[in-house]
Amino acid sequence: MIFEEHMNFYKLKEAATAIAAVLYPANSGEESEGPRQDAERSYLAALQHAVCEDEIVYRDPGSKLPIHQDGIAAFMTSHWCVVSVADLNAWLQAKGIGVQVPSVSSDSDHMDESADTTQEAGVVEPDWPTSAQLADALGPYLVDGRDGEWLKRRLNDADRYADLLKYRRKEGRRPVARWNAGGVTVYLIALKELTWKGAKAALEKHYPDSLGVLDGLGQREEKAPAQWFPTTHD
Repeated sequence: MIFEEHMNFYKLKEAATAIAAVLYPANSGEESEGPRQDAERSYLAALQHAVCEDEIVYRDPGSKLPIHQDGIAAFMTSHWCVVSVADLNAWLQAKGIGVQVPSVSSDSDHMDESADTTQEAGVVEPDWPTSAQLADALGPYLVDGRDGEWLKRRLNDADRYADLLKYRRKEGRRPVARWNAGGVTVYLIALKELTWKGAKAALEKHYPDSLGVLDGLGQREEKAPAQWFPTTHD
């Protein structure tokens, strides 16, 4: 195996796009566009499932160290983790796909470095808000007298709540707590502090990219939302 000086990494969505591009090259003509888009969707779902089932090595985008999560935490992690090209190709080989993806281009590397610099400057992914930002966004949708101030206190005291703490990460030279908006939303539904309809309205307005976490929760809201996990196939 040949190692490059700088190992390349893909987010899962980028990895799915890269796989589809190998299967259906752009120079194949317009007739390949539809199948390529279908392949992107299929491989994104397959990679998310692989993360949830621990079938692929996935990593923290900052440190690049392997990480491990269980249940809903793994599903949420699949939205922001990265996989190395080597691990991605090993997964493809294990699945018998018969293709290998190339390393990320140098332009992409520069974009990643630029994104890291921007993140250090305080600009991060919109679905990873600060405690105050998330409390302001979800507070108006809470029930039973709960509000943004209550949520802010709960977030600031997250070390006492393991089910909440797994959705927090701290970054920057002076660590600032940032939260996975979708994960905290599911946590609040499980506590019955937020209804499914309220969660949907809040995510549609503030964090539309996280709406996927509600899939399947609507029918289970009155039963046991805390037991929801990503759909798997036996």
